[in-house]
Amino acid sequence: MRHQTLSTVANPSVTIQSVPGDLRVVGWERQEISARTNDELLELNQDGEHFELTCDGDLILSLPRDASLTVVSAEADVNIRGLRGAISLQTVGGDLALRDVGPVQIENVSDDLALRGAYGDVEIGRVAGDTSLRDVHGNLQLENAADDLYLRNMQGNLTGTVAGDAVMFLEPKAKLSYSLNSGGNILLRLPRDADAKLKLTAGSPEDIQVNLPNIVEAKGDKVQNITLGKGAAKIALTAGGSIHVTSKASEWESAAEFGDFMGDIFGGDFPGIPPIPPVAGVPSDLNEQIRSRIRSEMGKSLKAQMRAEAAAQRAQRKMESAVRRAEHKVRAADRRGRGTAGGNWSFNRPFSEAGPTAPDLVSDEERLTILRMLEEKKISLEEAEKLLAALEGRGE
Repeated sequence: MRHQTLSTVANPSVTIQSVPGDLRVVGWERQEISARTNDELLELNQDGEHFELTCDGDLILSLPRDASLTVVSAEADVNIRGLRGAISLQTVGGDLALRDVGPVQIENVSDDLALRGAYGDVEIGRVAGDTSLRDVHGNLQLENAADDLYLRNMQGNLTGTVAGDAVMFLEPKAKLSYSLNSGGNILLRLPRDADAKLKLTAGSPEDIQVNLPNIVEAKGDKVQNITLGKGAAKIALTAGGSIHVTSKASEWESAAEFGDFMGDIFGGDFPGIPPIPPVAGVPSDLNEQIRSRIRSEMGKSLKAQMRAEAAAQRAQRKMESAVRRAEHKVRAADRRGRGTAGGNWSFNRPFSEAGPTAPDLVSDEERLTILRMLEEKKISLEEAEKLLAALEGRGE
């Protein structure tokens, strides 16, 4: 365990090249930087108003609220709150959670992203999991969200691309534009008095459903242009699946949180599901009900399968990250054990050899055995760390 505190100005800049574990950052009112790690290496170097931080484990960091932060790589989860300076995150190996922050630039997130309150522009590159964004008081650019998107309370312009489904609640502002391209389905809720010009594009006319007061859908066209009020804002939505626009809270709330809303909200075909042929000898209206029900059930099944596959991929990435962290801890233990003596390590020494002498308390074979058990999911990361700690302390 290491802890270091330095006095600074109200708006310093901090750079972290690598965090092998979890990173937690909180903004506070003090003009101090406080850093704490659960491992042995913690270096906080100052050059004027800029600070460089190095660690070899989980990191808890407290910064002045107006500080700016750059993180090149974090191998596990990242949680940042109460920091109003510019935030730049290049690679996040786990989940990313942001709350009450300033302008944000994010290049790559390996799991889910959740943001609640950003006071500035938000630029997001790639998110491998779900993306949940709320209360963005600036422009939002989302280049590539690989799973589903939940969006509410946008105060600036929107440009985004999502491979999965999108659930949005927009209150259009005059002269602003909102553009979203979804590979799945889009559910958009608007206020009853929305003032906007809508351009809705889907694969077929049946895939566009509009439930707004005094609006008649332009049947027979897979591109619909609808003007609400004077059309002060511009909304352009393109979906590989269905688009549903509504002003009813009940329709939106059922899909407001991530879940399987495909069959309940959208009657159209799910991407990847072939068209359902009509049943011979059955009236057309009943035929459509049957086909809609089949599409709904197939959509639910395929959606559940896609979510299961995505969850398995995220679990695999977390396991790989855990293994890397454990390996890092082993190397750190090696350095501590060797000291200045250097030490000669043999991969062929029998596991049963008794009486190790410091600095050779834990053999390489023992370490590799523990890491192998961790990789094969026979033990958890916490159990692996306890085993290593027990082995390192057995000679005391």
